[in-house]
This record gives sequence, C-alpha cells and structure tokens, in this order.
Amino acid sequence: MDSAVAVAKAKLMQADANGMSLHDHLSATVAKIIAEDPENPLEVFEQISLAVKKQATLPRKEYLQTTPAPPPPELVGKRDLFRAKPELPEDAEFPNVVEELATFENLGTGLVRDDAYVLKASMAKLTADKGLRTVRFFGKILGTERDYYVVEGAYAEEPEEDEGEGEPPAPDPKAVPPEENGTGVNKFRYWVCNELGEPWVELPMAKPAAITSARELKKHFTGRLDAAVVAHPPFPGTEKDYLRAQIARILHDTYVAPGGMFSFEEDSEEEPKPIVPTEEWEAPEPEEMAEPSAWVHFYSTILKVGRVSKPPKEEAEEEEEEEA
Repeated sequence: MDSAVAVAKAKLMQADANGMSLHDHLSATVAKIIAEDPENPLEVFEQISLAVKKQATLPRKEYLQTTPAPPPPELVGKRDLFRAKPELPEDAEFPNVVEELATFENLGTGLVRDDAYVLKASMAKLTADKGLRTVRFFGKILGTERDYYVVEGAYAEEPEEDEGEGEPPAPDPKAVPPEENGTGVNKFRYWVCNELGEPWVELPMAKPAAITSARELKKHFTGRLDAAVVAHPPFPGTEKDYLRAQIARILHDTYVAPGGMFSFEEDSEEEPKPIVPTEEWEAPEPEEMAEPSAWVHFYSTILKVGRVSKPPKEEAEEEEEEEA
C-alpha cells in the first residue's frame, strides 16, 4: 500500500519541460477556485484549469523560493556614494553643488534635483580620494550613445607618475610641446563619467595638435573615451583627446567676468602673472552690465598653435639670436 502511494505521489510530482507538475497544477487550480469562489465549482472546473494552464500559475510556495534579482550596478554605485562619508582636505574648496544647480534650474536648465545630490556625493568622494585643492562641476556633454559628466579640479600636490606605466613615448621634435600641468590650457585637470555613481576617469593633458585639429572639426561625441575619431582632416588621438581639446576651447572662450573686476598682480615675479580681485572695485549698474562690452574673458585666448603661451624656442635658435 505504501509503495503504491509513493508511486502515485511521484507521478503527481513529475514536472514537464516548463517545470510544472500535475500536483502544482491541481494546487494552483484549487487555490484559484477558493480565491474566486464560483457558485458551482464543478461546472467551471475545466475552464479554471485551462486558465491556470495558460497562465502557468505556480503555487504560492514556489514564489517564496525564488531569489530576487540583484539591483542594477548604477543603483549600487549611487547607494555606496550615500553610505560613504569621505573626509575632505581641510583647505579644499568644495562648492555647494545643490545650491548652484538650483540657480540653473530656476533658469530652466541644468540637472534634475535628484542628480544634483548624487553629483555632490560623487564629487566629495573624488575630492577625498584624489586629494584635490579645488573642484567644480564643469558641465554635461551629450553623446550619441552615452553622455559625459565633467568635473574640473586641481591637485593639492601633483601626483607622482606611475613607474609601472613604463617610459613615455619620445615626443615628436616637429610637434608643438604641450603646456605643463597647472599652466595655460592645462591649468586644471578634468574627470568624466557616463553615469553618476560610476568611477571618475581622468582625461589626458590638452595637446596643441589636438586643439588645432579640433578647431577644424564638427564631430558628435559617442560617449566612449576609446572611440576612434573618424574625420577629415585626421584627428591625432581618440575621443578622450578630442573631448579634452574641446573642453579647453570651451573654458577659454566662455569663461567671462565683468570688466575691471580682476587684474594682474603686478608685484608677482611669476609668468604669466596671477590674476587677483581688484581692490575697491564697484559693480556697474545692471543697465551697463547688459552690454557685451562690459564683460571680458577671464582666461587668456588660445593661440593658433594650440597654447596660451608661445612655444619655447630651441636652444640652438636662442644661441643664434644671442650671437646675432
């Protein structure tokens, strides 16, 4: 008797290709009859059984045994940002990102409020991890596949080059040398990411050849830093170099200040002389500020060679000039 019951039970528990057994089907059918409470269950039993079969309804115990799907990686990254409590350097200039973006929001532009809080947390982590002296949100650049969030900053202390990367390739003697970090078009460093919560990637230095070539191109960004820049004339580098060149052009062409608000520090021996706020400067009337002539570029113009300063002369040329 026991063996016959065991065989019958095994027959009922035998599952088909979809993982549904007769026992499961009967359990789901009975559960549906109890839930719907028809007047004559026997008459509608076949219809309810057919409906259960079409829906492939599993009994409740099967639902309790399922494993929930893991959250998307971007949500995990954002969650970790808010859980982290980065310690900012004492002398770091960290802006109130939420307040600044709220100003742009009132003008009908900028990021949505939720992204502003995520951006602030992400910038705080970047500042703490890299030991930055200054940091600010540069903007968002749209791409055909993914977008770029861009952050501008400067190190408190310049990091040492990684010896594991090996010797850098020898520079082209005919190419215009780039300006050193902290000067000219390389005054600031830039980090980008495609989605807030992802790690920030530092862009390379702005190279004169890339800047001069970028002036002649009208090319959409893809959102992939390693993408080839297929264009004519040919571009010397990948999309990360093209992005860095266009950021340099945007900064030097659009960063403006009221005329007379800043001036050069004449007593400084640095070249170029640092820019400092003008003492006892008074803001003009709003009507005067509406005129384009009331504004000046804060940063120097990029020369045709792709630098702010003139390229250094070769030693041989300097000796010839001295002899002459």
